[in-house]
Amino acid sequence: MAKGEGKGGGIVGCLICVSLIFGILVSVVALIGLFVAIWHIWDLLYGNDELLSLANLAVDDERLEDAYYVFIAFTLIAQFLSCVGGRNKQSGEGEGSQQSSCAGTVFSLALIAGHMASGILGVLYKDEAIPLVRTGMEGLIPNASYMNPEEGAVTPEYTKMGEYFNYLQVKYECCGVSETNAKEYIDADFDGRYNMKFPYACCVLKDKKKSSWRKVNQEDVADEGRCFNFEDNYFHKDTCYRYERDWLTDKSNFIIGYNFALLVLSIGSFGLLVVIVVFAMCCG
Repeated sequence: MAKGEGKGGGIVGCLICVSLIFGILVSVVALIGLFVAIWHIWDLLYGNDELLSLANLAVDDERLEDAYYVFIAFTLIAQFLSCVGGRNKQSGEGEGSQQSSCAGTVFSLALIAGHMASGILGVLYKDEAIPLVRTGMEGLIPNASYMNPEEGAVTPEYTKMGEYFNYLQVKYECCGVSETNAKEYIDADFDGRYNMKFPYACCVLKDKKKSSWRKVNQEDVADEGRCFNFEDNYFHKDTCYRYERDWLTDKSNFIIGYNFALLVLSIGSFGLLVVIVVFAMCCG
């Protein structure tokens, strides 16, 4: 009986089977995560890009987008390499299997590094950037231009910042950042600067679905006078910061949690590959 056959070879064979099952599990979980991550990145950059753009104006930090890009890139590379590795395995056994195991070890290490990098970016954004968003948003209202003061108040010409705030306030039916009754706008002399007490986006609209959330004008408002008097059912009583924070936190939690899950699976797969390589070297 040749060296490497018998009991030792059988153990190696079993370990390879377990490793393949583990690899398939990692691939399936990663693929699911890939599709969900693509939806999240679409939501960040297109679906609700105003919310991310507002956060980036408040705090100059793009680590959340970077975390998603790293996750998607490493997952795509992992799926490609696993397909290539699967084809190479069919070309031969014995020495080929050992080479495949070594390649799998390198691949697993790269995958672990990618998930760690993406997860760490998500953690840093959640811990360091999100807590600063509130003060950043509060500072934008008095210090940045909300709209062109030379244009009329009936159909305002909003700046990008104004459009982002409008979108947030219409989407969640809120007003301002953390002060009730539009106090942040009143304290910023919004009336003196733009000839309106606060943005029309703080008012209940006639038809929310048909209105442009970024460019709310006077005709969109259900009743301007009653809104500017802070009357119920005409003025958005709630403040907006918690909605912005919760949206950003949800995006951060997904990328952190999914990377952690894949990291655990990848480390388990890597451990099996190390055992396979050791057994193959001893029995080969």
